[in-house]
Amino acid sequence: MSANDLIAKKSRALQQARSIASSPEFLAGDSEAERGYQKAVADARRYATEADTAQARAKMGSVIWGQGGGAAAASGPEVRDLVRPINPERSLVQRVEIPFPQLRTEYPLLATDASYTYGSRAVPTSMADAIVEALVDESGVLAAGPRILRTVSGEELDLPFVGTLPTASYRSEGAAATQSTPVIGQAVLNAWNISGWVTASDAFLRDATGSAESIIGTMCGQSLGVKLATELASGDGAPGHMVGYFDNAVAGKTTASSTNFTMDECLQLRGSLKPAARKGAKWVVSDAAHQILILMKDDNASYVVQPSTQAGFPDRLWGDELHVCAYGPAVTSGLKPIVYGRPDRAFFVRFVGPIEVQRSDNVGLTEYTSWLSVFRFQIIADSVFVDTAAAKSLLMK
Repeated sequence: MSANDLIAKKSRALQQARSIASSPEFLAGDSEAERGYQKAVADARRYATEADTAQARAKMGSVIWGQGGGAAAASGPEVRDLVRPINPERSLVQRVEIPFPQLRTEYPLLATDASYTYGSRAVPTSMADAIVEALVDESGVLAAGPRILRTVSGEELDLPFVGTLPTASYRSEGAAATQSTPVIGQAVLNAWNISGWVTASDAFLRDATGSAESIIGTMCGQSLGVKLATELASGDGAPGHMVGYFDNAVAGKTTASSTNFTMDECLQLRGSLKPAARKGAKWVVSDAAHQILILMKDDNASYVVQPSTQAGFPDRLWGDELHVCAYGPAVTSGLKPIVYGRPDRAFFVRFVGPIEVQRSDNVGLTEYTSWLSVFRFQIIADSVFVDTAAAKSLLMK
C-alpha cells in the first residue's frame, strides 16, 4: 500500500474518531461508542506510523535503487547466518553479497503474510537494511537524488553527454537551412573501492541475542557511508578518488564576504541558472551553510527556510527542496558551501556490483586463537559532474 493511501486511511480514521466523540452515545458514556472511539484512534496511529515508514523507504529507494520494478533482495537466513557463533563443523569462511534491489512504488508492509513476498524488508533488523540505510543517512548529496548508474563489472565506463546544442535560424523560401554542429562531450566513470573491516568476538555474537547482526550491519554501513558521503561532497577527482558535488560545481555567484553570505547572494545564485534548470532544482548545502540559512528572515521577520511537516521529507528554501550534507565545505574563503540546481542532470554516481560483506573465522592465527571473527565490507563506486549548466555553486570570496 502506498504512503498516500495510508495517509488517506489515517485521515478517515481521525474523522471517524471525531464523529464518535461528538455523538450523543459517546457523551452519555455508552461502552460500545467508547470501544469504537478507541479503535478509530488506534487505527489512525497505526496508519500514521506505517505512512512514515513507507515514505522513508520510498525516499531511500528513489535515491539508491530508482523506481523500477523488480524483486527486492531477500535478507533472510543467509544474511543472518553470516553472524552466527563459530561452528567448527562448518566452513570457516562464509560469504554473502547484498545486491542493490529495485524498489516497488507500492510497498507491502506485512512481514508475516506469505503472499507479500517483499514484506520482510519492512523489518529493519537485517544487515542489508542497516548498511543501505546508513549509506543514505550519511550523504546529503545522495539524498538530493543524483543520477544513479548500476553496472555489474568495473571496467571504465564512457558516458556521452551533449555539451553544446545545435542552433536553429530563419530560412528564406527556397534557400538551404544553416548548418550547425552540436558538441558531444564524454565523461569517464571508473570503479574505486571503499572498504574496511572490523572484528567481533564469539562471545559477542553468541550473547547479543537478536542484536549482533543489526549492530555489525550499522557499523559497516556507517563506515562506508561516512567515507562515501565525504567523497561525494568534496572528492578531488584525483586518480583513485571520486568527484565531489560541491567542489566541482561551477560558481554561479561569488560572495562579497569570505566568511558569510546574504539572502540576496543566494537568490542571485538561483537566478544564474536558466529557467529550464530551475524547474525541479534543489538546494544542497553544507552543515555550516545551513546554520546561516536557518536564521535568515525576510522583510516580514519570517524565516526563509520552511521546515517540513512530514517525516521523511526535506525542508524547503523558496519552494525548492533543501538537503544538508554534513561533509560539505565550510563557509570559508575559496570554498563552495552551497550548490543549487538539478543533481539528476548534473551529477552521476556509479555503483559497481553489490555491497559486499564477508566473514572469516580463520583470517590469521591471532584472530583464530582469540575466538574472533573478521567482517570485511566494501562498496565500489565513482562519480562525475557532467553538466555544469544544470547546477551551480556559491563561491566564497
